[in-house]
Amino acid sequence: MKDRLTKIVIHAAFPISLLVIICLVVGIFTFQDFGMGWDEPLFYKYADAIPYAYSLSERLSGNFNILKAYGPSETDHMMYGPAYILIARPFVLMTMFLTGVDQPSGWHLINFILFIIGVLFIYLFALRWMNRWAAFSAALLFVTQPLFWGHAFINPKDIPFAVFFIIAIYTGFRMVDAASLPHRSDNSPEPLSRHWGWVRVLLWVIFSLLLLVSIAAVTFNAQIRNWIPDLIRSVYDHPESFGGKIFLLLTENPSGSNAEAYISKGRSLFNRLPLFLFIFTFIAGLSAFLATYKTDFLRRSYQTIKINLSYGVTIFAGITLGLLTAIRILGPLAG
Repeated sequence: MKDRLTKIVIHAAFPISLLVIICLVVGIFTFQDFGMGWDEPLFYKYADAIPYAYSLSERLSGNFNILKAYGPSETDHMMYGPAYILIARPFVLMTMFLTGVDQPSGWHLINFILFIIGVLFIYLFALRWMNRWAAFSAALLFVTQPLFWGHAFINPKDIPFAVFFIIAIYTGFRMVDAASLPHRSDNSPEPLSRHWGWVRVLLWVIFSLLLLVSIAAVTFNAQIRNWIPDLIRSVYDHPESFGGKIFLLLTENPSGSNAEAYISKGRSLFNRLPLFLFIFTFIAGLSAFLATYKTDFLRRSYQTIKINLSYGVTIFAGITLGLLTAIRILGPLAG
């Protein structure tokens, strides 16, 4: 028994595990002692309102208003994505059901548990450059900051953003660590895939179609421009039609603007169409040319820049960055 206890104490993960356990015990015994922040009630009502935004029946009803999905404080909540509260809300409801605590206390406990997860990732991230005791000290310093500790319970905005930011950066580094250059014994280009012929055909087909569409857009520019108002009025006035339903999905609240506003927007978008068609046609044509006449160049270029990625780590890094972006618009900065 003594030997087993000694092995546990000297294990590399013992200090950080003990710190997490102590913090959880303290948090479990104190999470009901915290009052509510002034904006907490509004944010939790935002969580209750979010399902409206994902309701297909509401979007197709003709009366959909995206502002209803932000709760009482729509101007503030537009800056905050729903990712965290969508993930946390089921755990909050389960906590309330199992323990009988009220909704604010349920949120406080889940917010705090997420904060402790962030402490773990601070430790793991620090281990990239430090020994385990220095990494443990960094985690200890982070978790014992009075401001962070208090906000860990009552701040469902900044603490989740900070935690997911840490996780996104850590998983991004893990993705790069897991990546490697291909092992090559010589500089000869790799053989072409047996599907390469179909790739070339597909590229030429795409180029041809884009070229035809570009020619048609230039040739019949005036006719299409005159056709736009009738098309928009048709889908605007008949929301029950197939085109009308697509129009409802593409617009937030068509009943709040008249058809003329959408006609003006449609003409504005149509004016940009030739430029986009030219860019995509040029890219498709260049790709088809290189795939047909410069295969050695492509193979050598690909062999030079190819990186072997660990798909599991890469997907996880992408998911965490996506969740971070869906928490606050500054999320992509972690990438």
